[in-house]
Amino acid sequence: MTCALAAPQLSASLEPSEIRPGSYTTLSISIEGGQPDSLSTILLPAGVELASASPSFSNQTNIINGNIKRSAIITWQLMSNTPGEYVIAPQEIHIEGKPYKTNETRLVVKENASGAPSSQLDPLMTLEAEKREFYVGEVVPITVNLYLHRRTLLRRVGLIELPKDNFAIQRFPLQADENAVMMGGIPYRALAFQSTLSALKPGKYKLGPATSELILDVPLTDSRSQHPFFNQTESRKVKPTCNEIDVTVLPLPTENRPKNFSGVVGEFEMTMTAEPQDLAVGDPISIEISITGTGNFDALTPPTNTDPEPWKSYPPKRYRMGSSNVPTPQGEQQSIGYNQVIVPKSHATFIPPFEFSYFSPSKKQYVTLRTKATPIKVKAAARPTQEASKNTPAAAATVAAEPEKAAVVNSIITDILVTLPQKPIWLAQKPTLLNNKLFVIGNIFAFGILLSLITGKFVYTSWQQYVHSPEAPMRELMSKMNSTKLNPAQFYSLAAKYIEAKKLSGENIATIMERHDALNYGAINNETSAKLDPAERKRVLTALKI
Repeated sequence: MTCALAAPQLSASLEPSEIRPGSYTTLSISIEGGQPDSLSTILLPAGVELASASPSFSNQTNIINGNIKRSAIITWQLMSNTPGEYVIAPQEIHIEGKPYKTNETRLVVKENASGAPSSQLDPLMTLEAEKREFYVGEVVPITVNLYLHRRTLLRRVGLIELPKDNFAIQRFPLQADENAVMMGGIPYRALAFQSTLSALKPGKYKLGPATSELILDVPLTDSRSQHPFFNQTESRKVKPTCNEIDVTVLPLPTENRPKNFSGVVGEFEMTMTAEPQDLAVGDPISIEISITGTGNFDALTPPTNTDPEPWKSYPPKRYRMGSSNVPTPQGEQQSIGYNQVIVPKSHATFIPPFEFSYFSPSKKQYVTLRTKATPIKVKAAARPTQEASKNTPAAAATVAAEPEKAAVVNSIITDILVTLPQKPIWLAQKPTLLNNKLFVIGNIFAFGILLSLITGKFVYTSWQQYVHSPEAPMRELMSKMNSTKLNPAQFYSLAAKYIEAKKLSGENIATIMERHDALNYGAINNETSAKLDPAERKRVLTALKI
């Protein structure tokens, strides 16, 4: 029996949908159930233009229980200098040779619009969700994008937070994926912070806005030079505005809900092993069950025995499979294991299946996974031997009934003769410990260990001060720049970071920064893939060590 695959679902959105003249917005096209054949150009109304030459693209392919699920997201950076309301027509995307169209979107450009920066030096923040419609308990990846003008220097990023009235949101990491982008011909640093959320109850909600407190070094507006390293800067504490996202949370269906369903939503697989498989009645069997997949593992409960009556079962123990030191982020594939001991009460020919149920968002139905029955050989318990029968309760009662025989004690009376020493004991005693070689060697050995610990502590403290000193990042950057595997673009990007951190200036420094801008933000040329000239490396490193 064959079934037709569902048609791909496309949706377009603008974040933010209101901007000030000269500001930027992001047009995102989400594709569920397919991937585009190519990244074609988009149709824009007069007054709206692309801020970057090419879109960014991300795709994902998951194979769960033999089902292939594909999705993709295409994003463009747009800008507009003219106030007004613009309608962006539906975009046509070809998937496996067939054309599909998105919905139309509307962009409002006006003064004092919400969610838009008032200056090009102000940071931009956008919120993205992989899905706009999902089920209660489903784990959905979300991304907060932070765009920083290259002329500003980021000092600190505060915790990124989202309103949690209707959602359980995993804490955003302090580190982000960083890229360089061009928007409106202006270079920006793009920081992407990844997290996940799951809805607590069904309904239609607004997700966001995301908030964070940043500390930036911003060039003063009255500076004469346009180059950031000749400008005077001031530190500012800013809270960039962010867009909201309309989402729809679907309830889990009540029809055909399994009795053992515990609220787990995702896509999973389950396997089981049992040892030993040849045993006697009363011998323990170790059951190992592993569950692999993506979803809300926090709601996962141990699989249940489908025939528990003939077995004595002990509480299962849960553990994380793989590297226990590196926790797997929610939304990514991970594996959880359960270890349980069961003991057969009587003769059995197989271990019954274990099962657990979950709701599959891709199939939109409940799924019950069940392991296969494992054949075993259970022999009768061994009969007690004659020696062992003495330890039975009946034998113990017989022994207890016999009268206890009193032991015969023969008293021996002797005289006590006390011989007094000729000298007092404290005068006659000799310092025997100093004459004991083992005692002396042991003390010397203990003193050596103590001295080694003190020396190790001093060396470790000195090393920690060296590693965490303010100059440590500078040494790391300088070490990376000495690598012979860097191309010119990578080398000058590291040199620019070194200059920013050290606040260097001068004619040679300006030349280095111009070279950096040409390689990393100018037209594409062959130098980005060419090998760096050793003489050029030496000249730049000499200038940086001034």
